[in-house]
Amino acid sequence: MSENVGSGTGSSLPSIPRPTPAISRRKNATENRSDIGWKHGIDVQGNGKKVKCNYCSKTINGGIYRFKHHLVGTKEDSEPCASVPEEVKAVMLKVCVEDKEASLKKRRFGDDEDYPEQTKNEKDNSQQKGKDIRNFVTKEKGAQFCEMVGRYRIGYKPPSYHELRETQLKKATTNVDEMLTEFKAEWKRTDTSDISKITDKVVKMLEDAEEFVDEENVVQIVTDNDVNYKAAGEKMMKTRKNLYWTPCATHCIDLILENFKKKLKVHETTMKKGRKIITFIYSRSMLISMLRNFTKGKDLVRPGATRFATAYLTLTCLHDNKGPLMTMFTSDDWKTTKVASTPEGIRVQNIALDSRLWKNIVICLKTTAPLITVLRS
Repeated sequence: MSENVGSGTGSSLPSIPRPTPAISRRKNATENRSDIGWKHGIDVQGNGKKVKCNYCSKTINGGIYRFKHHLVGTKEDSEPCASVPEEVKAVMLKVCVEDKEASLKKRRFGDDEDYPEQTKNEKDNSQQKGKDIRNFVTKEKGAQFCEMVGRYRIGYKPPSYHELRETQLKKATTNVDEMLTEFKAEWKRTDTSDISKITDKVVKMLEDAEEFVDEENVVQIVTDNDVNYKAAGEKMMKTRKNLYWTPCATHCIDLILENFKKKLKVHETTMKKGRKIITFIYSRSMLISMLRNFTKGKDLVRPGATRFATAYLTLTCLHDNKGPLMTMFTSDDWKTTKVASTPEGIRVQNIALDSRLWKNIVICLKTTAPLITVLRS
């Protein structure tokens, strides 16, 4: 190609010859491979337009410019390399930043020839898409990058999946065990898990405890309402006239609530449907956010003193949020979710919008409200 621009007889422009040596000095030219990127890739066609990565063996189109971004992982018109060593990535990042600075400086003087692989349109598109390497480093990742380099220095390699699962997990487990050493000693002194819960064994355990604190200091024994504990308490009252055994009131009330659920069909069915709504929502973070938006931050799960008290308190939460729930399941927000059209989503929506559910919740709560009040007092 001739370098004598405007040398024709009809040209109105002065003839300005461009020296050939200037082109040969370009570091990306095929006859001059001084760019550091060539140490990590192979020129596939010999013209510098296709570079094969030494680490992942992928061929990158667009020359050494895009290949360096492939190594850095900026996703600028190239797929990031998944196998490049961290120290190489760090060096390439520094090179890309310096190249970009040089490009911007030359652009101000109208000279972009050191980057023949990146056309003007590509540069404009890059800027339009917000993929400028300077923004990548200084705005989005700059602070984090500097902090991590300062802490671990260039070349830090994050732990692998195996290291996290084995080495790091074992270290964390050891730390927890060391923290629990003091508590384990106390647990060992008061451990009763190896004691059989047959009546005679329970009596022996209670007698040992009574002897430890002196019989004259014991006026009452409280246990749960299990059959063997009940028999042991009654047996001790026969041999100790000044001692009284009492079943735990909380356990008794919890057993009553359990019987409601097991023996009253309306309680069993209502709890099952309520649990279906709650499980469906709380197993999806997107629906949790949507729910809290409609309920003004309120949740549908409320812990109680016992297992079955919690179940009925949850029904109370459902009842208190009846309006927001029904509004949510009829809203455009719900209809535009992926789960709204699934069989499970349709089933849950029908449950939440069924007036019979809300009537049955009221019936269940009226039955159990006095007992729940006692448990919470």
